[in-house]
Amino acid sequence: MVSQGPFQFVLTLKGSEELTSRTYRLDVKLRNILFLIQKGSATFESILQNSIFPPDEVVDRVRSLVNEKFIALSGGSPPAEAERAAAPAAPAPADAAAGPSTGLRAPTRIPAAQSFPALDPGASLSQARFLLCDFCLDTFGTKGQDRIDAVNGATGMGAVQRVLDDIYEDLRARNARDAITALAARVREINETKV
Repeated sequence: MVSQGPFQFVLTLKGSEELTSRTYRLDVKLRNILFLIQKGSATFESILQNSIFPPDEVVDRVRSLVNEKFIALSGGSPPAEAERAAAPAAPAPADAAAGPSTGLRAPTRIPAAQSFPALDPGASLSQARFLLCDFCLDTFGTKGQDRIDAVNGATGMGAVQRVLDDIYEDLRARNARDAITALAARVREINETKV
């Protein structure tokens, strides 16, 4: 079982560059895994539990990130053992209590989140700040001041993306489907300002 293995995934320089500046233009599913690792979900089990995507897709993408050197293995397990641990299993039904080889409960996912867009690094920074601050004010009211301050303090699109990820994770934890849909619309609007 993966949870018994002592290995963890770590971001490589290449993975960090992708998160900071979207250097390699990875899709949202790959970036989601990188963000999870960056935020502390470094074991295979925790990535599966916290990802917004189906477990079989996560397995394939973790393998791809390892092969392309965006992430590396750290800890006591040799890479061959970790590769076996990440081998795809037969997909479990969504309502099954546990997957056949992972022993994990299928994560509760918000359907709209599966296509949640990422910020385009070429989009207008000032427009991104304005639209995200406006969203925070509309959604959180005066309780959103810390998020507004974080957006306004962001020095580049990578920093704005990190704040956006925090906002999204908060909404996802609250299961706020309508707010997530509205946030995705704002991100698409921001991306249309690409210069």
